[in-house]
Amino acid sequence: ANQLLSSLRPGDAATLVGFNDTMFVAAEREKDRRTREDAVDLLTSWGGTALYDATVRTLELVSRETGRKGIVIFSDGDDRNSLTRRETAMARVQASDAMLYTIGFGGGATVPQLRASLETYARSTGGKPFFPKHTGELDAVFDEIVSELSNQYVLSYSPLNAKQDGKWRSIKVRVRKGSYDIRARQGYLAGSPQQAER
Repeated sequence: ANQLLSSLRPGDAATLVGFNDTMFVAAEREKDRRTREDAVDLLTSWGGTALYDATVRTLELVSRETGRKGIVIFSDGDDRNSLTRRETAMARVQASDAMLYTIGFGGGATVPQLRASLETYARSTGGKPFFPKHTGELDAVFDEIVSELSNQYVLSYSPLNAKQDGKWRSIKVRVRKGSYDIRARQGYLAGSPQQAER
């Protein structure tokens, strides 16, 4: 995690959230590298997992901020403690303007429903899921995430269907020439004029 945070550009802010059966903010919008490292060093593994609760609360935290937002979720256990339902968390992910990268490790990679949630979180927002088998693979995963967050384009359009009815609007991004690996949001919930422009 420190390698991931140390790869951020000067001036980039990071919020570090820890979760087990509860969620807590270890550092909020922190730009100082040393302070972020100290926050990571305080984290320890214990308790259950409330992934869906943590996802919703994290999205609430970042929704208050302007600019590009990337969320990296690392989970190594099945969700047995959330009060939030899986479907509710998924709807919040789809309604957000953040790009999610998910890393499932241990139970996060082997429990079918949890793995499916992590995959859908990432793919629906244009991010990418990762399921490393060994801790030695994490460095490459973190490097790829930082590289992708540093090399993105922002596209916008005005939809023909301007109804704000809370329904899902699918979108697809294609290029006319060349062979490229394109990942983008799969759509958005038409719940407000602001969301319809994303």
